[in-house]
Amino acid sequence: MKKLTPIFALLLLIGCDTRAEQAPASSLLAGGAATAAEFLDIWRAGNMVALIRHTERCDHSENPCLDGDRGITIVGRNMAEQLGKFFTELPEVDGGVYTSPVKRTEQTTTAMFGDNHVKADWLGRGCITELYHQVLDTKQPGENLLLVTHSNCIMEFGEADGHELVSLDLHDFESFGIVLFFHMDGDLRRKGHLLVTDWPTFLTALRSLP
Repeated sequence: MKKLTPIFALLLLIGCDTRAEQAPASSLLAGGAATAAEFLDIWRAGNMVALIRHTERCDHSENPCLDGDRGITIVGRNMAEQLGKFFTELPEVDGGVYTSPVKRTEQTTTAMFGDNHVKADWLGRGCITELYHQVLDTKQPGENLLLVTHSNCIMEFGEADGHELVSLDLHDFESFGIVLFFHMDGDLRRKGHLLVTDWPTFLTALRSLP
């Protein structure tokens, strides 16, 4: 797998012992320095899973399309490139990048991480019934797992087992490019999310750590 230096440092409350008891995911900006430091420990250990929504889709916007009307816009491409730069500010850790084979997700993934990624239908058409179990099967010890997918897939994450790991409505413009983080610690435990506009504030918090 490609070495990654993602910048998804988070600040969120630690999850409960079971998925069924966990509170809805909240912004990592709601945490503090101690939570940020804890996240970095999780990231450095390669115990993080990140679900990433594709950036601005062409058929939901009046902005110019990047390439045809089934992909992302030029604004979306720029947004994805910025997210990729954010990732490079995290410590370098082994990781795997997977994407839904749908054009808008693959374009987002390429803009963020380049061509070294794997297409997986369980991040696209098969996500509703397969995503949770595929994450558990694909996650390797010591490697962070970065998954570019769709809003409906993220919102249904964990529902196959009857446990709601995500409690967000992701059907608005603001949530394009949102990243949700989960700690892999025997089971998945949600840590929180960052919108694209949250990153500068979050990075400032990370830089202030001793």
